[in-house]
Amino acid sequence: LLVILIMWIGILINYNSLPELIPNMYRWSKGAMGMENRLFIIFMGALATIVFWGISVLTTKPELFHANKSLSKPKLAAQLKIVMRMFRCLKLALTIVITMVVFQIMFLAQGKPEFLGSSFNWIAQALIGLPILFFIGQSFKNMWKTE
Repeated sequence: LLVILIMWIGILINYNSLPELIPNMYRWSKGAMGMENRLFIIFMGALATIVFWGISVLTTKPELFHANKSLSKPKLAAQLKIVMRMFRCLKLALTIVITMVVFQIMFLAQGKPEFLGSSFNWIAQALIGLPILFFIGQSFKNMWKTE
């Protein structure tokens, strides 16, 4: 929730100082490839908020993930616990990645130097991919554990 608040505070503080057209698509080697109305930054903030709250709602309903009927009750409870932890980590990771994109767009639109640079792809993939791999490993470890 703190990441969402920081993002929205940044958007509200910087919105009036943004030019009418801001970059919406860019390549690190070539700079801005496409331009959009500055309302695009509000859309990005709304997207991050919807992702955050949507995953929050999903984590309150573990029965939605009860697909494997062959697991025993203790293993099923452990699997659901792993899934809920993974969704919480992904919620944070996706929110951080979208927030980083929002701040990058605002900095580029204001003519400030890039703060993410070309390493952003690696950072985003690590923030999202590593927790998924970790929790998949935890899930398999739990499934092979004897009772």
